[in-house]
Amino acid sequence: MRNFFARRALLLAIPLVAALFLLEIISRAQAPAPRITAEIDNSQRIAIKSSHPPMARPEIDAGRLPPGTRLRGISVVFSRTAVQEADLEALIAAQQDPTSPLYHKWLTPEEFAVRFGVADSDLAKVQSWL
Repeated sequence: MRNFFARRALLLAIPLVAALFLLEIISRAQAPAPRITAEIDNSQRIAIKSSHPPMARPEIDAGRLPPGTRLRGISVVFSRTAVQEADLEALIAAQQDPTSPLYHKWLTPEEFAVRFGVADSDLAKVQSWL
């Protein structure tokens, strides 16, 4: 009987240890690593296919805008790294698995940004370039 309770206690402890391990990993999550390692150089641009709106055609180009003109409606989209994408897929699977210690443990927007976002230094470089 004593052996039964020892085994049961061990089996109950395993998920607890796994949960503590996962929480430790999550708590150590650092800001995303910078991906832009040099200054942005306008002479090294590459047009992304299908990224221009249909109205942006050379025949209706009105030329340069005066300095200080505020542009509205510009979108800049950053993709997650392959590592971030794999981490996100694993997190989603764990959050939907009733046996996981992360089941229904949702991230705040701030936690999501730290884990899956863009490095602050990258944002600063793009903002400065824009």
